[in-house]
Amino acid sequence: MSELLLVAAVLFVVTHLGISSTPLRATLVKAIGERGYLGLYSLIAFATIIFLVIVFNRAPQAQFLWGPDVALRWVPLLLLPLAFVFMLGGFLTRNPTAVGQEAQVKVIGEGSGLVRITRHPFQWAVVLWSASHIVAGGD
Repeated sequence: MSELLLVAAVLFVVTHLGISSTPLRATLVKAIGERGYLGLYSLIAFATIIFLVIVFNRAPQAQFLWGPDVALRWVPLLLLPLAFVFMLGGFLTRNPTAVGQEAQVKVIGEGSGLVRITRHPFQWAVVLWSASHIVAGGD
């Protein structure tokens, strides 16, 4: 793995966990307000993901973890319909755990359906999609 790719991946994870999941969040909200914090956090998240994508695309092609196997083609065929259901659940269900929707807890409760089970159905859809393609492709 390219050292720069590792740096980009670590930077993405550290800025996500180091800002949103620590006392730094409260400090920033106090200093620049909730909307200012969300704007700053969004810019940092956007910049780090773009940096990660650019570095990934420029990294040398790695060896396959395993060769693509015809027997593994069924994995995405089984998981992608489930991922699609999760994706729809993420977009079509009111979610009180989404950013800026904290007041919805009083209106709709803790959520229902997929939101009650997973809290973030769209993120589960992305995980299922990517995992199924990694298994089937070996890269």
